[in-house]
Amino acid sequence: MLAGAGVDVVTMANNHGADYGPVGLADTLRAVERGPLPVIGIGRDRAAAFEPYRVTVDHTRIAFLAADASTLEGRRSVWAAARSSPGIAAARGSHTRALLAAVRDETARAEVVVVYLHWGTAGHMCPGASQQNLAADLAAAGADVVVGTHAHVQQGAGWLGSTYVDYGLGNFLWYHNREPATGVLRVRIVDGHPVSDRWIPARIPVIGPPVPVNGRSRVDAVTRWRALRTCADLAARPGSSASAEEREVLPPYHASIHRISPIRRAMMRSIHGRRCPVRWSDLRLLRLPYVGFDGAAHRGELVVAAEHAREVVGVFARLYDARWPIRRMRTTAAYGGSDQRSMAADNTSGFNCRRVAGSDRWSAHAFGAAIDINPVENPDLHDGSVRPAVGRPFARLPRAAGTPVPLGVIRSGDIIVEAFAAIGWKWGGTWSTPDYQHFVADLDR
Repeated sequence: MLAGAGVDVVTMANNHGADYGPVGLADTLRAVERGPLPVIGIGRDRAAAFEPYRVTVDHTRIAFLAADASTLEGRRSVWAAARSSPGIAAARGSHTRALLAAVRDETARAEVVVVYLHWGTAGHMCPGASQQNLAADLAAAGADVVVGTHAHVQQGAGWLGSTYVDYGLGNFLWYHNREPATGVLRVRIVDGHPVSDRWIPARIPVIGPPVPVNGRSRVDAVTRWRALRTCADLAARPGSSASAEEREVLPPYHASIHRISPIRRAMMRSIHGRRCPVRWSDLRLLRLPYVGFDGAAHRGELVVAAEHAREVVGVFARLYDARWPIRRMRTTAAYGGSDQRSMAADNTSGFNCRRVAGSDRWSAHAFGAAIDINPVENPDLHDGSVRPAVGRPFARLPRAAGTPVPLGVIRSGDIIVEAFAAIGWKWGGTWSTPDYQHFVADLDR
């Protein structure tokens, strides 16, 4: 049926690709070998699972690879293909090396290398850190186009340098229409490089295949799809960051405050625990616009105590209006609750139920009463160390008001210091052993 519909290649690298264990996997491989369509992302061993589909179109050699980078849902050893055992092409943890090696190998054979991934977090319209890190690694390895799905919603698309990335195509043929937005992505290749994209929108009906969207609804659907790029850190054209127009005109500041639902609690369990000094009901999830290092508008998430939520929204409104740059903004749960990983990623974060480093005292972050901003440019210098270590070049910068500093560095008198001071929060940059990234509520107020 797929071959008759014009499909040229399919992938079976996904989070349900080995649900039926060794017997189901063996049946699948026999069907693949006898079927009319090339299937990638699965095989009798690791080499076969990462074997690409190769085709020549208009004298251009193209290679398609596929892998699963979604969260492992089972403990079956059959899941990931190994050196001498069958499975799917897994690209999480140490398995990522096999995918990157396959991409590097194909760049020597093909003019265009396309990687299709099963990745992302269900329901998240902004790509997570693991997606962005893998996309960057694939681009460095030579991938020309990186596309994927799994989140069940659309995610942003655009250019990462000269590599085209679409983090999430959403659902297409599906058994319900609770997330009806869908479509077909077309990427134009010239001289072996992706030069433009086109989104052809459609909607998933209650029953049946997707239906094309036309008229004003089509224009609106494409506009919404383009807007998803703002939190994906992708550019509108090859080899650039945000366009001059995007840098000059920012969308209106619109933030929202949310109670943390049971689903989100489960997703963020790495930053909370039974002994945590605050309850989930006393915390709020903030969805905030911010201006990135590229000068464009992005959207991020912070968790803070409910009592501070509205004031913090006001602080970030001032930063947005002043175009004060923030690298990225995700909950620390995106980094498995690891403060070290979050800082190393230059991530701006709030609540994390953890102790003060080197002590048994709860950190102010454990109360939702502290926020760390651009940790790499603004490292913590406590105990004679520099945290994160990648922030060492910024550790001894002069930070007096008006001193020329790199993008994202906090100085005395900056709008960010004034904005937090206006709500009674203190800046760790004034301490005897500075913590330049740290803003904390005055708990004695």
